[in-house]
Order: sequence, then structure tokens, then C-alpha cells
Amino acid sequence: MLEITRSFGANQYLFKCFLSIRDPRVGGRVIHPLINVITITLCALISGCDTWKSIEMFAHERRR
Repeated sequence: MLEITRSFGANQYLFKCFLSIRDPRVGGRVIHPLINVITITLCALISGCDTWKSIEMFAHERRR
């Protein structure tokens, strides 16, 4: 899934900036790629979410 995310954002400047961020999380404990977490958080903030709980609710409401 990470390769799909990387290829999708390869031609977009904002995604290139985020893809250069080093992910400090432990590999075996990670469920979602960091770029997805950043993107969801930014979308939630733009939509007016102002707490971590509201960002979490935003993500769950828009889950596929």
C-alpha cells in the first residue's frame, strides 16, 4: 500500500515534501503509512477539526 501512496503523490509538490519526512515509528507497530496520517490530519484541520478526538472522528467518518 505504501508504494501505491508514493506513486500517487510522486508528481505533487506537497506530497514530495511529506514523503521526505523520516518516519520515527517502530515498523512492526505501524498500521498506516505516515503520509496517510499527515494527509488525514491536514484535511481534518482544513475542515475545522481542532482536537485530536475530532480528527479521529473525521478519519473514521470518511473511512472506506
